[in-house]
Amino acid sequence: MYGKYFILPALVIMAVLVASPVMATDYYVSYSTGNDSNDGLSESAPWQNIGKVNAQTLCDSL
Repeated sequence: MYGKYFILPALVIMAVLVASPVMATDYYVSYSTGNDSNDGLSESAPWQNIGKVNAQTLCDSL
């Protein structure tokens, strides 16, 4: 019923969705070596307390 006029656009849409980059950020927390004045974006500069994580706005939209 749909034929080739449905399959080709569907394949293109699927390819775009699969190939689109996923934007994610890793944050690091270490009670023993962290410091809350760090940016938390690397293992060498982790935050120290989970309260610092809870105080951040990590995602502005879903």
